[in-house]
Amino acid sequence: MQPSRSTAIRRHAFATALAALALLGLVGCAPADSEAGPTKTPSVPQSLAPSATDVAVGEQNAEELCAAESSSGSDDVCVLENTEIDGNIVFATQRVVKLIGATVTGAASITGADSVVVTDSTVEGDLEMAGNVDAVVTQNSVGATLTVDGSKHGTVENNTVAGDLNCTGNGAVEGTGNSVSGTAASQCANVV
Repeated sequence: MQPSRSTAIRRHAFATALAALALLGLVGCAPADSEAGPTKTPSVPQSLAPSATDVAVGEQNAEELCAAESSSGSDDVCVLENTEIDGNIVFATQRVVKLIGATVTGAASITGADSVVVTDSTVEGDLEMAGNVDAVVTQNSVGATLTVDGSKHGTVENNTVAGDLNCTGNGAVEGTGNSVSGTAASQCANVV
């Protein structure tokens, strides 16, 4: 008995699809249990792999870190003492941020807080504070640029800054004893 024309077409389409998958390396024959042989893991085509722009590599989630490590007990107050932060971090939703004896292996940004205190800490990248009410930055080591912008009041004292020290748009900035390898600009020109 001859198969119908539609059955023959389906069989041909199925065989063609299997052949195409085999060519792509997505279908193979598994060795029998008694046969030993290497197994092949299919590789992900480069076009399907995530690109660097799809993932914020090395940026820590400040909300999760504060919830897990803060000694304050409050959702909008983040106090991190002797904490190591691996990579970059952005604090943007906390009312109070205090980094005391902390180490940040990347850059740190703190924006829109009522009170910011960064003291006795090491930030290997940039340390940026913008739009905070009160910003106190004392006795820190900053591996790149230290920026205090748009605060009502800033205290910048006894910091070692490998890059520039920038202060603009603040109500007032005070401090002394800062060591700056780059340029101390604008309102921070007087605190070196």
